Amino acid sequence: MTNSEKTSVLITGGNKGLGLESARRLGELGWTILLGSRDEGRDSRSIDTP
Repeated sequence: MTNSEKTSVLITGGNKGLGLESARRLGELGWTILLGSRDEGRDSRSIDTP
């Protein structure tokens, strides 16, 4: 995938496990991540802003 094709992605269950790891790796590649989960507290701890 080229840089011009990168855009955004919605990851549900993104506060742990595979969802969190997918969000981290796509974020490192420059994607915009929309993170969704059922536990607001875990969401807040999962977000790492530069």
